[in-house]
Amino acid sequence: MFVLQGGATLYATFHRRIMEFPNNLCSVIDQAGVAEKYYKILAEQRRKFIAKILNPFNLSPNSVNFWFAITQYTSIGVIPQSLERISISIRQQIEPNDTTHIRIHILQLNLPFPLTFLTIFLALGLFMNGAINQLIDNSTTQITNEQEERLSNLEEELDSLSSEVPKDPTQIPPEVQNKIIESIAQKEKRQILQVIDPFKLCPRVTLYFPVLEKHVAIGVNFMDLQRMSISIRQSLEPSDIITSSIRIIELKVPFTITVLSLFLSVGLFLNGSVNEFEGQTHEGIVNRVKQIYEKHVKQ
Repeated sequence: MFVLQGGATLYATFHRRIMEFPNNLCSVIDQAGVAEKYYKILAEQRRKFIAKILNPFNLSPNSVNFWFAITQYTSIGVIPQSLERISISIRQQIEPNDTTHIRIHILQLNLPFPLTFLTIFLALGLFMNGAINQLIDNSTTQITNEQEERLSNLEEELDSLSSEVPKDPTQIPPEVQNKIIESIAQKEKRQILQVIDPFKLCPRVTLYFPVLEKHVAIGVNFMDLQRMSISIRQSLEPSDIITSSIRIIELKVPFTITVLSLFLSVGLFLNGSVNEFEGQTHEGIVNRVKQIYEKHVKQ
């Protein structure tokens, strides 16, 4: 006879294991009936779980960030997260190179989706307005440089003539007076335009594509129609109120590629938001029908 450690025989151990199983075969049959009854429910839950993981809409951006500059290093963000949610955040630049930022979520608004659509396209229109103005300014940079060079030559000419110009302003030749007035007017005009330039109020746009739920995301930043950058956003705490972003790549591309990338990203965001809104509406209808059916059955 086989003997185990502690003096217990193999037969005794086998007998004890057998006695641990249900003594009544009916209990086993009842368990099988329960499993068959809830098989469809369990299969449906597993299907939903797998479909949620493989859902292609998970690749859509989870937010569109419009950053309006307040100061040189601080911006306030209007962030549509879906067709019914808009959050307000503050972004602080950590160092002068505009590479590292800290974002703090301060407010969340639940709005009707027409108002959310209006906010998205209004902010997007402001960005396009400022970006087109920046593109025009870049295209006229050569002309501006030529004007500044001409004005600098004029100033040198005036300096060389300063010894010959009489002290009485009425005795200055009209040609020299016109050159002096033109030089002063051009300088004042440039200074005034730099101060009251309305295009400084136009936002920058950032779209974040989720990598690890909402905690880690890859962002595509649009500064204007010629510059794009790639950044990584990381949540600093579980509720995603405080996040940090680090810019890793900056690209200078033709404006056609920038416009294509911008509208493709915004279109993906709207596509995912519409799908989410449709799913919530469908789920609400199904739950309402179940409530009415249960109430009818009880009666």
